Amino acid sequence: MEDEYKVLASHHNEAMKDFELEGTWWLPGKEGEPLPGTLSFTQDGSQLKVYGPLHPLEEATSNGLQPMTTRTVTERVVYGTTRQDQRVTLFEVHGHYLPGMPSSEETYRPGLILVGDHAASETFTEVQVEIEHLHDWAAVPDLVKFRDRQFCFNVTQKEALSAQSGDDVIKVLTSLLGNSNGITVNFKQHSMISVATPSGGEWREIFEEKVRPLHDLMILSLGRPLAMDALYLRPDAPGEEKGVLCDAYLDVLRPVSRPGSIFSYSAPTLYTAADHDLGEVVSNWYSSYASIRPILTLLLNPYYAPFIYGEHRFASIFQAVEALHKEFFEGRDMEKAQHSARVEGVIGRLSEEELPAETIDWAKRVLTGRNDKPLWRQAQEVVESTGPLGEHILEAVPKISRMAASARTGVSHGGANSMNSSDRYWLGEVLLWVLRAKILTEIGIPGMYEKTLTRDRYLHAIDQIRS
Repeated sequence: MEDEYKVLASHHNEAMKDFELEGTWWLPGKEGEPLPGTLSFTQDGSQLKVYGPLHPLEEATSNGLQPMTTRTVTERVVYGTTRQDQRVTLFEVHGHYLPGMPSSEETYRPGLILVGDHAASETFTEVQVEIEHLHDWAAVPDLVKFRDRQFCFNVTQKEALSAQSGDDVIKVLTSLLGNSNGITVNFKQHSMISVATPSGGEWREIFEEKVRPLHDLMILSLGRPLAMDALYLRPDAPGEEKGVLCDAYLDVLRPVSRPGSIFSYSAPTLYTAADHDLGEVVSNWYSSYASIRPILTLLLNPYYAPFIYGEHRFASIFQAVEALHKEFFEGRDMEKAQHSARVEGVIGRLSEEELPAETIDWAKRVLTGRNDKPLWRQAQEVVESTGPLGEHILEAVPKISRMAASARTGVSHGGANSMNSSDRYWLGEVLLWVLRAKILTEIGIPGMYEKTLTRDRYLHAIDQIRS
């Protein structure tokens, strides 16, 4: 039981907070020529400032002139060691320098900062990420318990979830991280998503293909922007050796945390692990992700963007409706034979009017290619497919599909009768609820339509459209 009263020390990069590290920096193969400099990470981005030329000077040309044209470079890797002896690796380091002139100061921008090791590989085999509200969303068990009039805690790392997608192993891990000043101990429970991929991948691929899917699922479930609070990457290591799990920093969007529980009556939450088995949901999500990714790219734009204008927001949401319709519904207005007969009927009538042949040919080309459903019907079919939710919407706002299609046309093509910003906002809000509930239902989560009907924000949006 002794371990039950220990706390893990941590250099946890909580909330990707701004930092500044002084140290020495060098290019691969130039370990003997380090330069002093400062690495910083702020809301404005990451920056490496070195005091001297990072690149060797080029010799003068045959005519004795020095090359004075600024050269733009992207260094694959830059290594560093901080004053605290932390090993740092910088990837995709962009900058400019004068190859023929010694400089006292140069500035570069790294794409990725890795603190904890000098990575020998650009391939990573594991990523861990802490996302806002993960603990509650994944129903992670508490490691701190109150019994016998005292608080007891267990520092053994626990798995709240383990699922597999192909060769990837997805886990939700939780542990206590803290520090002590000798007489006072502070600790906090942290929960992380871990994705281990034996085949590995470069850092952008890991971020897009391993982190983004679960970030998307959480945003879809909770209906709010979610900050990425911490990120770790494990570089591949030679042989059987396991690489070091390093703190990672990159210029991700860091939305301001929104106060309030995800379980409150006014929260836009639709799904948490308390509603349905998370392991099953995650497995279904990964197996479906490739097909629904185009929908999510459009649907979740308003959540990922730090700021978005109303027209952009609505256009993105309605385009998500169109993308969802394309994935789950028949896009043709009629069967091919029926459509051909319809076109021939129209062309026959036009021929009777003795119109010029080129006009009739043009009409036939246009009509033959237009067997798609109109926008309002696409929206109508999506709404109707949501069972009790769709029934509630159509009873409250019978013409919502035509209103939404008209608003979309107004955004795309303008016109004197474009919908005002307020009405367009609330239409988009209702469509967001429809799309979220539809996608979560499609991956096997029951009761999403019924739950939407209990959400205060959904009901308020309906009231705003009706008023």
